[in-house]
Amino acid sequence: QVLDDAARDYPDQTYTIFNDAIRTFSQVRDTADRIANFLHARGIRKGDRVAIFLPNLPHYPAIYFGILKAGAVCVTCNPLYTPGELNYQLKDAGARALFCMDHPQFYPTTEKAIQGTEVETVVICNVRSYLPWLKGFLGSLLGKIPHAERHLPGHLKFDDVVAGARPDPPAVEINPMEDLALIIYTGGTTGVPKGAALTHANLVCNIQMLWQWVRIPQSPDGRAEMLRPGGQNCFLGVLPFYHSFGQTVVMLWACATGSRLVCIPDPGAGNPPFTEVLKAVQTYRTTIVAGVPTIFMAFANHPLLQRFDLSSIIGCGSGGAPMPMEVAHKFEAKTGAVIFEAYGLSETAPVATANPSNLEQRRFGSVGFPLPSTDVKIVDLESGETELPQGEDGEIAISGPQVMTGYWQRPEETAAVIHEIDGRRYFLSGDIGHIDSDGY
Repeated sequence: QVLDDAARDYPDQTYTIFNDAIRTFSQVRDTADRIANFLHARGIRKGDRVAIFLPNLPHYPAIYFGILKAGAVCVTCNPLYTPGELNYQLKDAGARALFCMDHPQFYPTTEKAIQGTEVETVVICNVRSYLPWLKGFLGSLLGKIPHAERHLPGHLKFDDVVAGARPDPPAVEINPMEDLALIIYTGGTTGVPKGAALTHANLVCNIQMLWQWVRIPQSPDGRAEMLRPGGQNCFLGVLPFYHSFGQTVVMLWACATGSRLVCIPDPGAGNPPFTEVLKAVQTYRTTIVAGVPTIFMAFANHPLLQRFDLSSIIGCGSGGAPMPMEVAHKFEAKTGAVIFEAYGLSETAPVATANPSNLEQRRFGSVGFPLPSTDVKIVDLESGETELPQGEDGEIAISGPQVMTGYWQRPEETAAVIHEIDGRRYFLSGDIGHIDSDGY
């Protein structure tokens, strides 16, 4: 519905940008509808799992939403996985179909990884699908477009799949509170990766929380306000879409707000590395950057930083690790933007807490306050059920509509981390923290 609403309200607005080629919301919806139609024709039914093994290509949102429109569950896979890692994930999720990249590294990985799995359908995506005609033609002519040397018989090409299907998704009844949209694998602190099982409601609620919480200056007088929808903003797609942070905060939030999304499949591209990201910010006038601290370090420490105009950036969110204060100050001095730190996990879809998005109230060394509809308690490490006094360190427990249903087919691991406290359902994060005297 998030994509359908954007396509209804902003049909001709640009959604994805990739190497100067644009795709509008109505075009992405059309492709998603065709993918849903194709998957249904291949026997994919409600609750079946379909994996995406791709970097941040413009194919990604259409495939993601197409899987959901078929009633299936997305399983997002790290494109840098080894064959063994991918094989484990495909087996664990019971994936029946897989979308992969036509690439001399990624496709051979797919070939090996599907051995002994339930995968019956493989769709191969080439970057040429969404390049401007001349770039695609010249790239093919000069051998610059990556592709695998050969494809296994029966593996299908993305362009053929889209061309051969109707933009007519099957009618599927979804209960957003109970039906899964996503299984996203998280290493956690111990053992093999576990699949965090997230419902449609988990993801949509997290998008709405972000939209309510974040305030950025968008009017000429510099007054901070909620993210304006309908094409005023442009998100930098540098975080991987397979990861919960990049998926919700970048790919899905951009869609929900009718914003542009710059797809960056390889953040290290350019000479020196990361130069292509700086070019993209300048060329497409990016306004929103979500990243981990290493991304902001790559900006702040880039030797050619002064050559690029990054003044379009107005709001930045950082998570995944503590943000060094000197990096934030250096980045903000160059862009005039504010970096505010947030905290969350794959199990919380992902954002649970965030600093206020202004210079006066954000606090370094803190991850801010719980998002709307979210409650955070600090509990004892032994039982995970006794709330500790304010200021004391303990385990961070999170309750809210973004908390996962549990770990995929792991009832014991789920029972270990989901506890009822004061009549509410809390997720025990495994992280240590405290709430200070001001509530941060």
